[in-house]
Amino acid sequence: MKAKTIRAIEPNAGSKAKFEKKLAAFFEASEKEAMKAIVEGLINEGILVETSDDMAQDASFFGFELDARKLLGRTLKLRPGISPDVVDKNVSTTIRSFLSRTLIKQGENAKAVSRWFVRSAARSVTSSQRKALTDAGISPTAIRKKWNIPVINGLYMSPKAAEQLPGIVDDMTGLITRMAAEDLDRVRGVITQVMTSGGTMSDIETALRASKGFSQARAKRVALDQSIKVHQAVQRANAEELGITEGIWVHVPGRYTSRKTHMAMNGKRFKLNEGLYDSDVGRKVVPGECPFCRCVYRSVLPPELLE
Repeated sequence: MKAKTIRAIEPNAGSKAKFEKKLAAFFEASEKEAMKAIVEGLINEGILVETSDDMAQDASFFGFELDARKLLGRTLKLRPGISPDVVDKNVSTTIRSFLSRTLIKQGENAKAVSRWFVRSAARSVTSSQRKALTDAGISPTAIRKKWNIPVINGLYMSPKAAEQLPGIVDDMTGLITRMAAEDLDRVRGVITQVMTSGGTMSDIETALRASKGFSQARAKRVALDQSIKVHQAVQRANAEELGITEGIWVHVPGRYTSRKTHMAMNGKRFKLNEGLYDSDVGRKVVPGECPFCRCVYRSVLPPELLE
C-alpha cells in the first residue's frame, strides 16, 4: 500500500532574503568600527602620517571622523621606513584589542539578528506545515492538541520545536560572531598590503570595496545554509509531536553543490530521527544537514493521524 504523504515544505525565500540583508549590515557595521580603531591605533603609534591630499572622502567611506584639528583636509600614508611586519603586527594587535572591547556588544547584536531570524523561520515553516497537513485531511483540532505553544498571532507550534529554538539561536549567534572576527582578518590583509605598497586611505577604500564581493557571497551562502537548517529542525520536531516518524527524501539541486549520494536518495523512505546513509560523509544524514544541502522531504502520515 502506497504511503500517504503531505507535500514537501521548503524554506521561506522572503525570510532568507531579509536575513541575508541583516547579516550584511551586521558585518559592514563591524568592519567600519574596526577600521576606525585600526586607523586611530596606527596614528597613535606614529605608523600613519599625514600627506597634503584632501581626505574628506576617505573618512566618509569609513563612517567616522578622525581628529579634525589634526587631520582635516589631509590623507594618511605609511611613514617612510616602516616595515610590513611592523604594520601587520600593529594592525593585528589593534584587531585583537577591538574584538576584546566589543565582544559583548558584538554578541548582543549577533543574537538580535539570530533571534529575529529563528523566530521568523519557525513561524513560517510551522504555518506552511499546518497548511500542508490540513490540506491532506488532518484535523486542525488534532494538530492544535499537539502544537500548543504560542508563537505569534494565534499560531502555535509543538513543545519539542519550541524547546529547540534557544539552542538554535545560540549556535547561530556563535557562527555570526566567528564570521565577523574572520572577516576582520580580510581587513587586516587589505590594510597591510595597501599601506606597505605605498597606498593611502583612498587606496584602502578601493581595495575593501573590491573585496566586499567575497564577504557578501559568504553572507548569502550562510543565510541559505542556516535557513535550511532551522527550517528542517523545526519541521521535524513539529512532525514528531504528531506521531510522524518517517519521510520520503526529495532531492533539490543545489546552487553550490548537488551531491550524487543525495540524488540517489531521492524518493527513498527514511526515519526522521535517523536519515539515510551518505557514503560521502560516512554516516546517516537527514535532509538539509550537510553544508548547503537543499533537500527536503514529504512527511509520511501514520494511519492513526488520518482517523
